[in-house]
Amino acid sequence: MKTAGGSGRTLDRAASAPVVVNQTKQAIIAVMQQLDSPVSSIELQKIWAEHKDLRIFEYHLSTLVRAKVVEVAYGPELHFHLVGRA
Repeated sequence: MKTAGGSGRTLDRAASAPVVVNQTKQAIIAVMQQLDSPVSSIELQKIWAEHKDLRIFEYHLSTLVRAKVVEVAYGPELHFHLVGRA
């Protein structure tokens, strides 16, 4: 749906919001590309250079799933893989 914004510009309301990519998300994607196999949040935490709380990885992975950058790979443990690399 196209609407006029406060500045008079036409805005596309159907367009999705941009994904905010920070250094942690970029690093997670880089690690996943290097490993080229599904990875769990626990595995990411174990290989990370500095200690980060597990919830940080779970948060970033969930936002990457919503952005359709990674997908959930089910198994005995919840794993994630990059879209198109199953």
